[in-house]
Amino acid sequence: MTVPVRVWRWVFAVYASALFFATHVPQLRLPEGPIPRPDIVVHVCAFGVWTVLLGLTGWLGRAGSPRSAAFVGLVAGAYAVADEATQAVPGLGRVAVLDDAIANLAGVAAGALAWWVMPMVRPDAEDRSASGAAGDDAIAGHARTFAGITMVSRVLGLARDAVTSRVIGASAVWSAFVTAFIVPNLLRRLFGEGALTAAFIPEYAPLVGRDPRVASRVLALTVTLVGAGLGALAAVGMIGCLIALGMLGEEHPARTTVWFLLVMLPFMPCVCVTAVLGGALQTHGRFGPHAGAPVVLNIAMIVGVVLGGFVIGGDTRSAAWGAALGVLVAGFAQVAWCGMALSRVIDWPRALGGAGEALRRIGRRFAPAMIGMGTLQIGVMIDGLIAGYPV
Repeated sequence: MTVPVRVWRWVFAVYASALFFATHVPQLRLPEGPIPRPDIVVHVCAFGVWTVLLGLTGWLGRAGSPRSAAFVGLVAGAYAVADEATQAVPGLGRVAVLDDAIANLAGVAAGALAWWVMPMVRPDAEDRSASGAAGDDAIAGHARTFAGITMVSRVLGLARDAVTSRVIGASAVWSAFVTAFIVPNLLRRLFGEGALTAAFIPEYAPLVGRDPRVASRVLALTVTLVGAGLGALAAVGMIGCLIALGMLGEEHPARTTVWFLLVMLPFMPCVCVTAVLGGALQTHGRFGPHAGAPVVLNIAMIVGVVLGGFVIGGDTRSAAWGAALGVLVAGFAQVAWCGMALSRVIDWPRALGGAGEALRRIGRRFAPAMIGMGTLQIGVMIDGLIAGYPV
């Protein structure tokens, strides 16, 4: 006899509300007993149960599915980090500490593993609202996937801002980081998520239905050209940064910004390649990997800030450098994730093989789209540079 999904959803709602209240009660302290650090044990168990109950709701798939376990772990991990970060809100009399956050994530990992290998209770097969139930509408399923992962991304973005505010604060080094991050972000919006995908997807999607072999060649060549072209642009920018560092004095306030820009420029070609791969994945009905790319970025930045601020350097400057290195690592991780998701589709050819005309049409669409979208994005970059100049 299985328990209906709606029952587990009510149980999850009650448990999640109680856990949120318990973790934010002002001045709450657990007494020391025979178990050292009983709060760590409580954190692991509490978030492990939270993760399993989330899986039992059926919102993210069936028990025993690796994909469902991954989604459950991502959502629960995002909440676990955000729960600990929000405990630093003034007035609660509590603090956000690294060991509690690690304990939360350990509980999440244990719960996701249990959901994967020990499916004791499965969602009701007759409940059409459960993800993966027979007869689910494809569009609704894709919308749930994209919306769910986007929600995780937004929660992790909030957690990232909370962690950086707590560890680094409104300092000169963080202003330098934010100013430097404007440039790869501008190029990401201009090339990756703007003109490039607007030109690529309308050409690629019909080819998938007409001639999958040519479509795979178009995808492979587009990724190669985008990676090589924007990689060369990033290399020129890095050379310019090195020249600027040689011209600026040791005490010049812009040196830190230039150093950050030098480290984070390779993020730009990576995220643009990810955008192309993500557009292809969506054409094939795979929305999860590209929607999860910002999740990878947020997690990498949080880990970098925490390691730099508490483990390696122990100061705000090291934390900011950890964030910059996290951006760089996230760029390559996003490409690897989306590339692996497309491993059965992409074909790296030695010749055009019928893809030349399609590439030319993509190029003709790209130029006007870049001009139209570039006007707004360049204005945003100039606004950011003006805002960051006084500090």
